[in-house]
Amino acid sequence: MAGYAWALHHPDIDYVAFSILNIPLAYNVEKDNKLQRFLARWRFMHLLESRGLLPALQSKKVHFLGLLDGPNEIELVKDYHQYITTWDSSSAVWAGINGIEYDNSPTGLTNGKFELEVDFKHNHADNDIVRLSNTKAKRNMVTIDRMLMKDDDNTSVEKIYSDRYLADVVNNDLFNDSGAGDLKSDDNSEVYRYGEGNMLDEVKSYIASTYAGHYVGNGDLQTTDVWNTLGSADTTSRDTAIKYLMRYGKKGGNNKKDLMKAIHYICLLHHFTEVNNND
Repeated sequence: MAGYAWALHHPDIDYVAFSILNIPLAYNVEKDNKLQRFLARWRFMHLLESRGLLPALQSKKVHFLGLLDGPNEIELVKDYHQYITTWDSSSAVWAGINGIEYDNSPTGLTNGKFELEVDFKHNHADNDIVRLSNTKAKRNMVTIDRMLMKDDDNTSVEKIYSDRYLADVVNNDLFNDSGAGDLKSDDNSEVYRYGEGNMLDEVKSYIASTYAGHYVGNGDLQTTDVWNTLGSADTTSRDTAIKYLMRYGKKGGNNKKDLMKAIHYICLLHHFTEVNNND
């Protein structure tokens, strides 16, 4: 506490960090007791308040490093959001990549912080991109965005996000109208009975990723454009879709990517059939 009091009153110090290490260590809860660790920074902010140090925070920039044992720490310290200038965490993405989704436990992560050290050189294979864009990691990020937008005066939100981004998040169809963290079920059961919604989301992400991967030369000419110029885009799309459907279950087993490729070419078949019919 003495160190923070000194920093808050020192004229040469502009930014003060509230670490996920030093504060839990000060309470001797950095290891083993995850619930105690989860409460550490909330308790420390409360202590600053009780000692009359919060006004000193207003003359400084305050940064919260990471999340302790779950995203709900954001709501836990809600009364102190006005004093927090910035907050960063890799939790949403790193947990999502490793198959962990925020939940309805008191911390938002039943097992607390995912302890595996973040791999900033993680190789994003196609399956990782799909998972990052459309399932657990994206849901985790949206959960955090939703918590920030619950601020009564949107202070934290206005500091971090643009109006356009906020509109995208507010309109994100991962939300129910019931409030923060109430995400639609994984299989979009409100509309789809057999998980078709998730598959469609993955297909959209896969198709988007192909636009960065199969250009010819230095321009943006795609192989499909060549087929179209030759007048065979519709039949080639049909035949390629059949190829991937026949390969499914054989090469690489039940490889979902074969299905996504087939669906992509079926979309192209529909497009070029419509174009030809309109001509």
